[in-house]
Amino acid sequence: MFGADGAPSAVRESLAAAGKCERSLNMLPDGYKELLFPANEDGSYRMDAKALHIWPRGDHFLMGLPNQDGSFTGTVYMPNEGPVSFAALDTAAKVEAFFAEHYPDSIEVIGPSLGEQWFANPTGHLGTVRSFPWHLEDRVLLVGDSAHGVVPFFGQGLNCGFEDCAVLEALFNEHGDDDLGVVFRAYEEARKPAGDAIADMALENYVEMRAKVADPAFLLRKKVQKRLEGALAPRYRSRYAMVVYSSIPYHLAQQAGAIEAEILDELCAGIEDPEQVDLARAEELVAAKLAPFVSEHGLDLDF
Repeated sequence: MFGADGAPSAVRESLAAAGKCERSLNMLPDGYKELLFPANEDGSYRMDAKALHIWPRGDHFLMGLPNQDGSFTGTVYMPNEGPVSFAALDTAAKVEAFFAEHYPDSIEVIGPSLGEQWFANPTGHLGTVRSFPWHLEDRVLLVGDSAHGVVPFFGQGLNCGFEDCAVLEALFNEHGDDDLGVVFRAYEEARKPAGDAIADMALENYVEMRAKVADPAFLLRKKVQKRLEGALAPRYRSRYAMVVYSSIPYHLAQQAGAIEAEILDELCAGIEDPEQVDLARAEELVAAKLAPFVSEHGLDLDF
């Protein structure tokens, strides 16, 4: 049996109830609510359609993602309880006043339906599912969210499930299907570290999106990162690029990202503009710190 029944997985829960699997569900104290940003009357976008729009406010934020019909899906992320929370915004007047204070330029984009949408649309929950082991002998295997449900802030939940399938297919091609236990164990060994890594990185990205993108030091770091990728690729790639644009296993991208962070710490010290970065020193650091890790693990950064 393949348990591909999502984060609430009945298969996983049956294994846990039988003492064959340990699992945890760690819920964030925050939730989310989607809001429609409608298209203009002529079907055009009201904001730049080639951008991810974020209104970072520290302990809450609004995000807008374009749809194909000219609209945007807006999502508010905030605590479920407390002074600034979904629970506190219990009237249309409070919602409108909150947006006027924190997201004033979004009101025109959303239009007059803000209050109506707020109470018509459900408040979603955010949590991380971890489990182990992912298989029971040669009888049961967990794949996708049933094994490793993650919060959405790296946009990799579905991709992680696809990678599970790709790895599983490769293992079947390598070992055949005469001994499923061998395939299941190899799959678990390959994918469990990756599942844990993307869960951790998704949680880190939540803090980044709601708070750090408003920090000038963080923005400088991102600009330096972009300059290094332009000057040193394919010897240097950001962790984000490795996660999003390659099939490098998530846990190796995470480890390479820790090395990259050390490099950026040194290069960003004492500068105020990305043009001031010492590219010669950057090459030395990449060669001394990142290149050995890339070589050891056979990573392909030419993408």
